[in-house]
Amino acid sequence: MSNIKEQKKSIEDFNVVDKENYMAPNAYIYVLLPSGNSKIVQLKPNCNISLGKFGSFKANSIIGKPYGITYEIVNKNDIKLYKNYTFFDDFDIDGEVTTINNKDLNDTQTSQKLSHQEIEQLKKELLKGEKNSENVIQTVLDNSVTFEAKTEFAKAKYIKRKEKKFTKIFTPLKPTAKLLCEYYLEIKPSKIRELRIDTLSQMMTLANVHAQSNYMVVEDIQGLLLGAVLERTGRIGKVLAIHEHSQFNGNILPSFNFDEKEFNESVMTYSWDRLLNPEPFKQDKLELERVIKYLETTPKEEINEKLVMKKERYIKRIAEGEKIQNFINENKFDGLLIASGFNTIDVIEKLKPYIGGSRAIVAYSPYKETLLETYNYLRNSPEFVNAQITESWMREHQAKKGRFHPLMSMSGSGGFLISAIRVYNTPNIQPISSAIVANKLKRKREALEKLENEPQKKVTNIEESSESVETPNTN
Repeated sequence: MSNIKEQKKSIEDFNVVDKENYMAPNAYIYVLLPSGNSKIVQLKPNCNISLGKFGSFKANSIIGKPYGITYEIVNKNDIKLYKNYTFFDDFDIDGEVTTINNKDLNDTQTSQKLSHQEIEQLKKELLKGEKNSENVIQTVLDNSVTFEAKTEFAKAKYIKRKEKKFTKIFTPLKPTAKLLCEYYLEIKPSKIRELRIDTLSQMMTLANVHAQSNYMVVEDIQGLLLGAVLERTGRIGKVLAIHEHSQFNGNILPSFNFDEKEFNESVMTYSWDRLLNPEPFKQDKLELERVIKYLETTPKEEINEKLVMKKERYIKRIAEGEKIQNFINENKFDGLLIASGFNTIDVIEKLKPYIGGSRAIVAYSPYKETLLETYNYLRNSPEFVNAQITESWMREHQAKKGRFHPLMSMSGSGGFLISAIRVYNTPNIQPISSAIVANKLKRKREALEKLENEPQKKVTNIEESSESVETPNTN
């Protein structure tokens, strides 16, 4: 065994140009495991990535490779392409009809000759790389008493279960709003307020999210909604995220792997305190003046470097905040999306002056009862039309040849959405009464009758004139 250590690589050593389709250094990937579970990991160069019981692999071995390819972990930390991953998916059950069935098979511990200790030993050897998954699965099949008595279909299902249990394979996928939503809904639903992917897609549709537009987002689901809007717009446009505390909580956002330059140009974060304050930077400016005055009156050798850095931070914070405030005052937004624990009516009341006419507002809640008051408010307000509460319903189906059926388990609810269209109320314009409409229709009808009668009168006049001309000639 060689004692030469593998040479470490820097980020510059990995020349990944197309980061949309190829895995880049320090990028996040969505790892699909054979058990059906998933994991989100970061590809840090020169590090090993652990997949639990399925082993570990070197991050350098997949950096620069395309997404969506299935690999198998061999030896200890090495990987190779795995080609048999779709064995059961492509299994054809339309084969020769036999009289074999599973009615006499009993699921007992005696059907497997290997003991529990022997199976655990196989798992340890598999994890250390001393045996490959094919040998372990074949050993389990050879020691199964009932395997040969199963139907071909039951054999294929049995092999597939063992593959999920013993095969050390994984598939790195590009993180998207769909995959991230499904991932967090599975491991920690409360983190995203139990938002399901079909409901998230309905929010994008109802709000008409598209490129070259500006949107306001109010959310406390770790940045999932903001990331979905950025993904849909392609970072072409502006998105203003309103947050409660001093900083926006977007723990999920790094998993989207957005380009830093595009992200900074597209996203603006602004706190409620600044938005609702008529003088949002008054306190910061006072602090800045105090720091500047102290620095000007203090000898250079006594100046603390931290105060100089503090001054720069205040200047940068005020400049960025005033830029965002000017953008808010000078532009109307093309939509408002809400997925927050705040009272929805309060949010809409505060933000409706910034929403353009004929633009949509969409709010999500896991519970219908919290949206009923908002629905009544929108229905009775002259500033909104087409208010409605909707609920998404989704059930996944298995779509395989000869085996199309709904899955046995599904989530009970995907939450509820309330949506409406923003309009501008103009009280000085009088509504059109029925009498005015009737008069307009009457005048239109009279004009049409007049047009129909005019050609007939002209023809009559021509005939009369011709008769008056012919009479003298006959005499």
